[in-house]
Amino acid sequence: MTTNTKRKARGKAKSTIFLEAEILEIVEARNPITVRGVAYALFTRGLIGDMNTNNTAKVSRVMTEMRECGSLDWTRRMMRDEPRVLHSLLEKLTDMTAGYLNYQIAQGVHAVQMFESVSDLLSAKEYREFAHPYHERVISRVNRESAPIILFAKEQANVELMVETVANAISVGRNVDLREVCGRFGDRVAVQGNVDNEVLRSGTAEDIRNAVETCIREGGCKGHILNLNHGVFRDTPIENVRLLIETCRAWDSGNDELERAPE
Repeated sequence: MTTNTKRKARGKAKSTIFLEAEILEIVEARNPITVRGVAYALFTRGLIGDMNTNNTAKVSRVMTEMRECGSLDWTRRMMRDEPRVLHSLLEKLTDMTAGYLNYQIAQGVHAVQMFESVSDLLSAKEYREFAHPYHERVISRVNRESAPIILFAKEQANVELMVETVANAISVGRNVDLREVCGRFGDRVAVQGNVDNEVLRSGTAEDIRNAVETCIREGGCKGHILNLNHGVFRDTPIENVRLLIETCRAWDSGNDELERAPE
């Protein structure tokens, strides 16, 4: 083993030991509150391993671009000109992502979620060819008998493809009709979403309450997980987040039998 390899191994061991301690501390301190593990999906992941290829510089450029989540120009160039190299990278990331999620499950998290936060930058064709197959592979390798997995693909319109991954739950954005999604797929998969994070950040208290209650009505009760369409903006007032939680709890305590909103 080379000195450089030894350093990498030591760094990885310290990293995983720290993560293990963090998870155990949270699980023990907050039980029975659900603890969810997370991992970036393939296009969002900001990591890169050693590749058996002479295209290291190009691959590194693609990974930097994916991580910054603002443009996919270089990535699209590789999709067009060197798809085999990109597929090789995505297969490598599939192994890393599945392993990372399984590691968190082994440490005791109750559920895991995989984020594809640049899904909205991919065309329908790009998502079908370069994202969806690897989402399926990651999910097929995750220990779902021990913990369910949620697939989050930001503002992805092709909900049917998300369902095909056999994830236990899918998270949907504002670009789809939540009631329609629950009606079509609610017997096959749990559905998460889709309160507008812009409303949570900038809306009035009334706006936030209305958004939460509308989401609960449209999602129905069975299998619906109340959440945002995407992450919480950093400048979102904490009192707005607290109001979302309180509104959900108040609705739940006052409605033992939730029904879908009338058509």
